[in-house]
Amino acid sequence: MGKPDSKETEPLFWAYGHAVYAAQLLERGMRLLLEIIRKEREKSGVENTGLQLEDIDSIKMLGILFKSVKEVEHITNSEEKIIYKAIKCRNILVHSYWSERQISATLTPEGRKWLIDDLMRRKEDCRKAEDIISSLIDRYLSIHGTTIEALAIPLYEKWQNDELPPDDVIH
Repeated sequence: MGKPDSKETEPLFWAYGHAVYAAQLLERGMRLLLEIIRKEREKSGVENTGLQLEDIDSIKMLGILFKSVKEVEHITNSEEKIIYKAIKCRNILVHSYWSERQISATLTPEGRKWLIDDLMRRKEDCRKAEDIISSLIDRYLSIHGTTIEALAIPLYEKWQNDELPPDDVIH
């Protein structure tokens, strides 16, 4: 018994960071899709009832945003289940993941393994839903001859390898 060693906690918080990142990608993708749909409908002169997003940082809940998307996009039942499951995972990760049960689990190696597995499962659920949303975004982007991946290439080219964050960020 004693103070936690960073070797024991880093994998756990790495997993948590990855899961939350996947959850935030899902949310931002959903907001982007809604904004693209709204703009495309606006250009076509189609009314945007129900598609109003004050701005891309609007505080509307993700479930409400998805309902707006479903009003104009065909989403299969299985895709809908995947997305709603991911929305639930996202909400738990962002708002309530660290409950008494999760905090208690951090105290043992078995508990930390369970948490890491749980977080990776939640990350994967969010990633699957984000893939669906991204494919819908890509359909709109293809009209303009591009894709999400093509838009990301300039960012990938700026990535610099072998640089670690400062020690005070890691420890």
